[in-house]
Amino acid sequence: MMSPGSRPLIPGSFLKIMFNQAFPGRPGVYWFLQGRKVIYVGKAKNLSRRLKSYPRQAGFDPKTKLLLAAADHLRWQGLDSEIEAILTEARLIKLYQPHFNLILKDDKTPVYLTITKAVYPRILITRQTGTFGPFSSTRTLRQILERLRHIFPYCDQPAGSRPCFYYHLGLCPGACIGVISRETYAKNITDIQLFFQNKKKRLVASLKKEMLNFAKAQKYEPAQAVQKQLEALSYFWQARVMSLELPRLSQDQIQLELNQLFGFRVNRIETYDISNLSGTNPTGAMVVATHGRPDKAQYRLFNIRSLATPNDPAMMAEMISRRLKHSEWAKPDLIIVDGGRTQIKAVKKLIPADIMVVGLAKKPDRLVGVNKPLDLNTAAARLLIQLRDEAHRFGRRQHLRLRSKTLFI
Repeated sequence: MMSPGSRPLIPGSFLKIMFNQAFPGRPGVYWFLQGRKVIYVGKAKNLSRRLKSYPRQAGFDPKTKLLLAAADHLRWQGLDSEIEAILTEARLIKLYQPHFNLILKDDKTPVYLTITKAVYPRILITRQTGTFGPFSSTRTLRQILERLRHIFPYCDQPAGSRPCFYYHLGLCPGACIGVISRETYAKNITDIQLFFQNKKKRLVASLKKEMLNFAKAQKYEPAQAVQKQLEALSYFWQARVMSLELPRLSQDQIQLELNQLFGFRVNRIETYDISNLSGTNPTGAMVVATHGRPDKAQYRLFNIRSLATPNDPAMMAEMISRRLKHSEWAKPDLIIVDGGRTQIKAVKKLIPADIMVVGLAKKPDRLVGVNKPLDLNTAAARLLIQLRDEAHRFGRRQHLRLRSKTLFI
């Protein structure tokens, strides 16, 4: 993190200063002052480009022109990532309540993150006021929470009577049905609070201490889980906000990244997932991408016929066995199964040797069965995660349709 910089804005020479002064070409926050009063706080992916754009913007935007006329001082702070800039901007706006942050936002209602004070706290997106914020974009806040939930799971409906939606996805630790203690759940919430307070060092130190304590007690599985949290946080802090979703890059760029990741040309990817409830109404889903883009015309569903008891690997094997009988379908270059080595082992013996089979596991997102790191900042990684999640949603919809038919027979 860089220390704050500043430049006085001399009356009459504002444009010259903004064009000619050197600003850091990195993420950060900046704030305009009138005397000692902060009148506007902003963030930037690139401070140099953003700050030097203000004189041009003032030429056609009356509100920006008004801001520049009122300001007589500018300060900025370079940060390590865009996500840090988002969190720091929210903290500074809440601290200073700058006047121009209201009039420059076209009267949009401020968005906040609220953490309730219940025994099992809830995490909510609220308007007008909240624990953290305001944030400039509901969409950005939702994207951050979506990724953060994979690292520190939390519950939308704690102290309920039935498992919530996210519990079935492995993104809720079970506060909805009481399978997690208050103390353990509170630890997850505290870690989320530290993240939004942008207290990186304190959060990392806390997790490392927890991991060492588990290791000393010879509790190696919990220690490994905390280590994965640390790795996922490291990726997340460096992620660009645009990469929290699948970037809209050119097809050629995504194709290039896929080829580099796997070491051969990946034209067709097939991703598989199983949905069932205790073995009932099991459904398999196949989601396809061709040349680096999802190809919905190639999606297929399989109602599992041979099993009525919970056995995802065997159900996965049945689905892929039936798929391979369709010689009229294009041959895949890469098959991805949702899961780990157990799922890979169940299907690999069925698949021709010239087709690569890998698993894509969660928490954190990682490839299994191949010695390839998954860089979440790349478009290829985001595509693979999108395909896995799409297969889950696609199969689950069919599973729920079958369940509803069974209920009303």
